[in-house]
Amino acid sequence: MEVITIRPMTEDDLDAVLAIEKASFPSPWGRILFSGELNSAHSFPMVARNSEGIVVGYICPMLV
Repeated sequence: MEVITIRPMTEDDLDAVLAIEKASFPSPWGRILFSGELNSAHSFPMVARNSEGIVVGYICPMLV
């Protein structure tokens, strides 16, 4: 069974997040938008990492 760890997103995760974003959406968000999420008091971006430490998913929930 694969172990997935969920933790807060950091700047170090952005290259992997951007690669997933680009592969998933026709109009992907860029680094500036994700950096904005990281620095927002109302956003709580998280990443999912597999047992090898590879980012396999992410979410950017926001308190509105």
